[in-house]
Amino acid sequence: DMLLGAQIKIVDSASSVIFDEQLGEPTIMFSSRLEGLWWLPTHDSQVRIAVSNTTESIQVASIVVEGLEPKQQRPKEMVFQPHQTVLIDPAGDLTDGPVVIQESGGISISHSGTPGSLIARAMIQNPLTGFSSAVPFADPGKAKSSKLHGAGLRLGEIAGEELTPVVVARNISDRMAVVHGRIRYTKRNRGAGVTQLRGVTLRPGEVKAWDINEISRSQGAGVESAG
Repeated sequence: DMLLGAQIKIVDSASSVIFDEQLGEPTIMFSSRLEGLWWLPTHDSQVRIAVSNTTESIQVASIVVEGLEPKQQRPKEMVFQPHQTVLIDPAGDLTDGPVVIQESGGISISHSGTPGSLIARAMIQNPLTGFSSAVPFADPGKAKSSKLHGAGLRLGEIAGEELTPVVVARNISDRMAVVHGRIRYTKRNRGAGVTQLRGVTLRPGEVKAWDINEISRSQGAGVESAG
């Protein structure tokens, strides 16, 4: 087991768009629920959701999306044939009429099968600006704590253009939640620092994106790594 790994790369060099897909094991899922979110850098960016049935049986899924205007009135029921993959456009496939996709939003998928029967990935792109982002879905059944850690946060500038770090959070519970965080960074001169982020309150089901404006230009200059 785990002696071999695989990854798919989808590349459009002309538009500077790339998606990475790390192949995983559906059997390590703990629930029949998948949760994801998105953030769009521009209003004309595209969101697509790929959902795949990994089994030999028909699966039925209920899909709820937050972040559409007008709001989704009821969950969208979809049937997936054995090993079928469906590419979903939230703006046209999950409601009864056309909608506008807001800057940030969330996707909830509940299905009838055993954990791992359905897997999902969201893809965001804007070929005009060369922006692309692959959004993994999380299985809430795997969560063991109220802490999340990440690495590879980009601060400072690239090619003379200042980067704007953005945090996107979604409350998938039925109670109010407050998000706290900190950024630890190391500079090229080996100096290190920690910046505390302001707390953000999220209502049940709410998705919120905010700039990490606590990182000043002087702090971001010369940062080699951050997490």
